[in-house]
Amino acid sequence: VDRAYPLKPMVYRKSCSTGEAGTDGDHNVYPRPPEPREFSSRNFAVRNQGNFSVVGTVLAATQAEKAVANFDRTEWVQIRRLEAAGESLEEEIRRKQILLRGKLKKTEEELRRIQTQKEQAKENENGELQKIILPRSRVKVLCLWKLSGCTFLSFL
Repeated sequence: VDRAYPLKPMVYRKSCSTGEAGTDGDHNVYPRPPEPREFSSRNFAVRNQGNFSVVGTVLAATQAEKAVANFDRTEWVQIRRLEAAGESLEEEIRRKQILLRGKLKKTEEELRRIQTQKEQAKENENGELQKIILPRSRVKVLCLWKLSGCTFLSFL
């Protein structure tokens, strides 16, 4: 393939096409710019036999315009594809965020439940310890105090 004559993309017209080249029935696609007119090097050279450098520059200019127009179209299609891919990625991110929020909520609820169970277990443990300790402390103890020769009796 010669770079001076790049391959043109194949365009398949749909049955619902309006007949305009480049739309393919898709109304979201921007219309193509009109194709630049090609100059036949023979006809142009016959008219301007003395000036061959003009023929070369005109042909190069038209070919460059075609390449730019083709590049713009392919670039536009690529941009649209990337935008569509970006939108689908954003949608996937939103779905995953919703799933993660649900998992986080369940995890937080589970953590709260475990913490309340621990607190209840601690309270039950403390209550059992108090039941064991309190009866012993209720036993009255007889203490004798000796102060300066006097004996005192006290009950706790």
